[in-house]
This record gives sequence, C-alpha cells and structure tokens, in this order.
Amino acid sequence: MRTSCLKCVRKHLAQASILLDESHLGYPHHKWFAIGHLAEAESESLLDYPKLSLEIREMRVNLIENKKEPNFDDIIIRVCKICGDGYKLHPLNSKKIKLTT
Repeated sequence: MRTSCLKCVRKHLAQASILLDESHLGYPHHKWFAIGHLAEAESESLLDYPKLSLEIREMRVNLIENKKEPNFDDIIIRVCKICGDGYKLHPLNSKKIKLTT
C-alpha cells in the first residue's frame, strides 16, 4: 500500500474533474481517463485516510455505473481543509460554490 499524499489526491481529483468535463465536450472516452484518476486518488488516500478513500471509491463506482457524477468542488475543498490549507473564496470571486457537506 502506498504512502498517503493529499497533494497527490487533490491533483488526481482535479485531473478527473477536467477529464470528465472533456467527456461532455466531444471526447466521451475521457470519462475512462477520469475514472483512472479517481482510482489513483483512492489509492493515494487509502493508508492514512481510509474513509476518504472509500468516498472516492464510491464516486468512481457511481461514475462507472452512470449513477451520479462526482461533486469535485466539495471533495477537493474538504481535502484542502484536512491539509490545513483552509479554504475561502475571495469576496470579488464571481463563482459561488455551495458545499453539500
């Protein structure tokens, strides 16, 4: 089992998000690249953050089974908080993110 790295978890989640967007923009096979990055994020978190790993696995399985697309903003922000990076939108930011948890 690999050592957990939350920076790598965030990187793989971000890449999965971008690839999933591209899967809706004319590259449907990019969904599978996104699923691969979710598997990497899952593996990167397993040793020290097993609950996070299970949540990412559930996201991956739901995506494979076409049940539900992941809320990447929510999980990346939560991982930032675990890292102690905190998270706060700049007051002039036009993008409004509502966390689901």
